[in-house]
Amino acid sequence: MKMSQISHVPASFASKSHVAFFGSKKNVAANIFGKNCGVKNSSPDKLNMDSLGMLGNVLKLFPTESARFLQDSLVKFCAPAENPKLLEAIVPENFARIKMLNSLSASEKETLRRDLLYGDAPEFFITLSGLKPACIIGESKVDLGFLKKIKNDKLYGEKFDFVPIKITDGFPVIYILNKEKVLETISANKDFYIMKMELDNNSSPDEIYSELIKQKDLYLNSHYQSGMQDIAGITLGYPRYSSMMYQLEKIYGDDGIKLRNNPQLYRDALLGILHGENSPYKNLDKSEFEKLENIIKLYKYSPKPGNKYYKYAVLAEEPEEAARVNRNTTRFINEFDIKNLF
Repeated sequence: MKMSQISHVPASFASKSHVAFFGSKKNVAANIFGKNCGVKNSSPDKLNMDSLGMLGNVLKLFPTESARFLQDSLVKFCAPAENPKLLEAIVPENFARIKMLNSLSASEKETLRRDLLYGDAPEFFITLSGLKPACIIGESKVDLGFLKKIKNDKLYGEKFDFVPIKITDGFPVIYILNKEKVLETISANKDFYIMKMELDNNSSPDEIYSELIKQKDLYLNSHYQSGMQDIAGITLGYPRYSSMMYQLEKIYGDDGIKLRNNPQLYRDALLGILHGENSPYKNLDKSEFEKLENIIKLYKYSPKPGNKYYKYAVLAEEPEEAARVNRNTTRFINEFDIKNLF
């Protein structure tokens, strides 16, 4: 049972500004990570999903029909070198055949497909494949509430949960949870979930999962208002200590991101919060606390994000976790075939 709510210093967020750790808007991510994600000097055959995501944002400025024509043209001509099958999956005739979407109408499938064109397609498909526990979709600010209809499907209704998260500037974004994989993630990090969510030590992974969904606006709405960025990040499959460092960074405030390129100031800032009276980790196991402390002390600035499937900022040196992410990503790139979803 939940005992009490942890109080944190509030952090303000611009629309979808969680891209610093979680997000998928490429033009914003380019500024944060110093990565040129644009399409300058790119020919159509060299465009990839990064460019497609950024162009999707630009296309919001076009009249609806013009934007749709340009989007479909981009899908037709773009071919990402690392995974050409990903774009094959997003073309209308293939996307409409995905079994998990059988409960949706043709227009609802098309609405979802077009939303994914704004940059969330890689995370969507790797989550469906079971190589990532969860993802967030809802880039285009359209109402995706119809996804709840999938819960009525005898097969897929048991495998996935669709959790809408309220935001202040449009329709809710949607968490897609691959239940089996999220339960595995909870089991692997059970001590952390129990500590941070202040649950009974005997709570089972299923009980933790139920509480996570029941209190979704506390635990999963962390991009906008709560102090649970670490829980959200780990649930999305991101490495544990990078998630924890991001939590400390957000408690520091909006300037936390700006400190990333000054390792000494960044380390001092995070260590100050870690050892502070209101530290979110004051109840962490001593050995775990010391491990986080040492990882922060080893921080070196790296502008490199995770990847388009696992969109997180690499803040901590976590070789095993990095290997897990790379292993799942490589497996998806090598094995993904849209026909497996038909």
